[in-house]
Amino acid sequence: MNNQLFDVWRINLDIEVPSIDDCLDILSADEQQKAFNYAFPQDQKRYIAGRYVLRVILSKYISIRPNKINFIYNQYGKPFLKNREIEFNLSHSNNQALLAISNSLCGVDIEFKNMDLNLLDLASEILCTNEYKQFASLTAMQQKEIFYHIWTFKEAFVKCLGLGFSFDVKNCQLQISTPSQLELITIKSEEYNNKNYYLYDIKTNDENYIAKVITVYPYKKIQYKYF
Repeated sequence: MNNQLFDVWRINLDIEVPSIDDCLDILSADEQQKAFNYAFPQDQKRYIAGRYVLRVILSKYISIRPNKINFIYNQYGKPFLKNREIEFNLSHSNNQALLAISNSLCGVDIEFKNMDLNLLDLASEILCTNEYKQFASLTAMQQKEIFYHIWTFKEAFVKCLGLGFSFDVKNCQLQISTPSQLELITIKSEEYNNKNYYLYDIKTNDENYIAKVITVYPYKKIQYKYF
């Protein structure tokens, strides 16, 4: 295995894919059921496209046909390949998705920057007391500039750990100064605080999106790919 395998795929979920029926044919029964649970056609189509593309891309790395790929899930719902040949993580927001593929644990998050939201209210839900004090001291413009960098950092971190909603993101404390200088100070959990984590800013196709990847290995280079 290539020790420096670190690929990030940029995916447009509104791309033309084979017919919905053809896409569904390569998905597992549980993926199909989840697709049928979507209330809105656009959301359903994007979910199906995302799972289809995920399987097609992974098949290129492990030489298994897309419909033969078996996922296993940890107790928090994070998917892995059955034999853990490679690690991967998928994130999507609106019509944009990112797929990180590496040979170490990784977590990716992409978010659309909705500047109409009340950022102070949102910040109070994801920031610990010290972080919130730093954030509240910033100007409104600075808050808008940095909020989604913080959010994607924390989401990518939790996804890297594979803990889902069981982990309170307030327990992941950052030093907040500028978007380019976010720093992980501490994790309020001995199990995870004694490890090294590496943050990567991800280039997106659209300036209205922010994305981050967290890994447990210090990769020297990101290989960007498109689907």
